[in-house]
Amino acid sequence: MPTKRKPGSGGIDAGASRPSVKKKARTAQPGKRRSPKARQGGAAEGEGRKGPKPRTDAGSRRVRQLEQLRSKQRPSLLREEEERFQNITLDVEGKRVVLTRRHFLYGALGAGAAAIMAAGAVLADDDSGQGRDGIAVDQDDVIQIDDLKEAERDSCLSLLAEHILPSQTLVWAGSDGIACCLTITDQASPLTRVFILETSTGIQSTVLEAAQGQAEGFEVFDARACANGLIWVEANAMEGRWRVLAAPLSQELTLGDARVLDEGGPESETPSIAAAGDRAWWQVRPRVPTEKDADEGSTVLKRTGFSSGNAEEVWASKGRAACPIAACEGGVAVAVRSSERDRAFDLLMFGSKGTVASDSLELPSGMEPCAIGWGPNGFSFCFEGIYDYGGGISDLGTYTPAKPHQAGQGYDGLAWFHFGRTPQCSPCWCEDDWFMVKSTVSVCAVNLEKGIYCSLGTESGCAEWGDYLCSSGNGPTVVTAMQIDRGSSDGNSAGWTLVRVWQPGSDEVPENQ
Repeated sequence: MPTKRKPGSGGIDAGASRPSVKKKARTAQPGKRRSPKARQGGAAEGEGRKGPKPRTDAGSRRVRQLEQLRSKQRPSLLREEEERFQNITLDVEGKRVVLTRRHFLYGALGAGAAAIMAAGAVLADDDSGQGRDGIAVDQDDVIQIDDLKEAERDSCLSLLAEHILPSQTLVWAGSDGIACCLTITDQASPLTRVFILETSTGIQSTVLEAAQGQAEGFEVFDARACANGLIWVEANAMEGRWRVLAAPLSQELTLGDARVLDEGGPESETPSIAAAGDRAWWQVRPRVPTEKDADEGSTVLKRTGFSSGNAEEVWASKGRAACPIAACEGGVAVAVRSSERDRAFDLLMFGSKGTVASDSLELPSGMEPCAIGWGPNGFSFCFEGIYDYGGGISDLGTYTPAKPHQAGQGYDGLAWFHFGRTPQCSPCWCEDDWFMVKSTVSVCAVNLEKGIYCSLGTESGCAEWGDYLCSSGNGPTVVTAMQIDRGSSDGNSAGWTLVRVWQPGSDEVPENQ
């Protein structure tokens, strides 16, 4: 039977994206997903579908109606801003695509629907089926944000620095004090350039003025960096071609000799990339499948050194991985199709050496994460839909174990934390103690050991998706970014990107940590 959710009692972002309201009991077959009514132009319930996928649209309208009624009866920290947030839907090659705010800047780069699909857009299907195997978590073992106490931001995290970058700049930060920034230029070609931002000082060092293959029609599409090097993707959108390149970074943040690591065409989508430790990582997935070839092709995870070494195949799996790779301490986390369970995904974490996963977690069959991470408490994963099976691991939102977890120890019998807001990017950690997660508008910092949380807040004039979580893995600071546009007296745009760097407050984190 479907599980009743416990009603919340207050807390951050109790707005239109909150699914954890009390629901009227329904009758259904055990293990079945709640199937919405057939949408216009789609198949009716049970017709021509294979396997379960989360309810994403029609079935959630009733949830939103209940949430709106409930939100009028209780205060919310960011409710007025949260009500502005909505997903975007596009019609791409006859399929309805739901875009969350983790894709918000790709359109600004001029890559259009092709770039958005390559960034991991979610196809909204009405599949039905039964979850089985995988991790089992009881509802009573899940901690909600409403179970924690809200604290003042300044007693939890302090603002270390603020930096002004060009409007529509994409920012990705690791754990070593630098952030990789991709920004548009004021000319048609090159369309983008890459620079490195020192997060403590604000010093900017341009490392790529243009794509290496500019003469062949390539533009820089994506980039990541760490203290040891830079990995980036160049794409020729007109021909559907892509290349992965890497180069070492000096201590002065100058780029060494670049080399092409991999390349491909229309048979695969633009790879997701990561820079972790002394390795450049990339994941190649087959293009978004149709219903008939969902399991066709294979996903391959590769890595190599920034300055030398051949591309090494770390892992290969049948079908399409669930989401992009996520950088973590010394390695990456991936969500790949299980080789032993039908329509199931396994989360794996690989270090810089060897091809055996250091940590693994099996999700129930049919559950597909849209983003993942790995940190002091082990794996984190995000769902964009709601499932009617899985016990405590079934709601929309972000999940992570509630206590520290050692790699390879297994996940049975653990308590979990659930952040029940529409996920928009991978979560991360700050100084082991603070679990950082993007909420609907703000970024939220959660200290599970102390049972407290806070919102980092937003600035006036920011875009409707608000503050964005730019960091990955676990580091001494966390980086967020907002797109600000307050206009000007003559009516012209006066926008910029506001980057904020945060560190734990001294009264919350002991000096020896």
